[in-house]
Amino acid sequence: MLIRIFAQHTTIGTNGAIGPYPMRAVRDTRYKLIRNLTPDLTYTIGGIHKGEPLDSWKADAAQDYQLADRVKWLFNRPGEELYDLQADPYEFKNLAADPTLVEVKAKLQKELDAWIIQQGDKGLETENLANTRQGKSDEGEPKAKKKGKGKGKKKVE
Repeated sequence: MLIRIFAQHTTIGTNGAIGPYPMRAVRDTRYKLIRNLTPDLTYTIGGIHKGEPLDSWKADAAQDYQLADRVKWLFNRPGEELYDLQADPYEFKNLAADPTLVEVKAKLQKELDAWIIQQGDKGLETENLANTRQGKSDEGEPKAKKKGKGKGKKKVE
């Protein structure tokens, strides 16, 4: 049985995002391929990239080069990521440049390309339209009025 999961991710309209950072992905039962469409930009959203635990990770990274590399990766993702989910379920080792996985990568790339076309996804053009299909952000917006405030109460004289 052929199992594939396709996904897309947008930062447009998310709290703390500083710009577009579209991701498209496909995975099968063993491998996951992630395509970052704007790897030259900084990937940041509020829930992941500010506050705890990231602040303590940054402090600890001054003494731990492996942690420093991981923190850097949180903000600066490569254009392509390939993970062997059986050997590396937490996706620490990017295998996109591994010559032994050229065929696996090519197959997943082809499947992802077909899905993107089928979805009508135009990459960054589609990304920049994301906020036209979303509700309002909580960030910077006035709080919603409480429902029922002042309604349904009878004035007693």
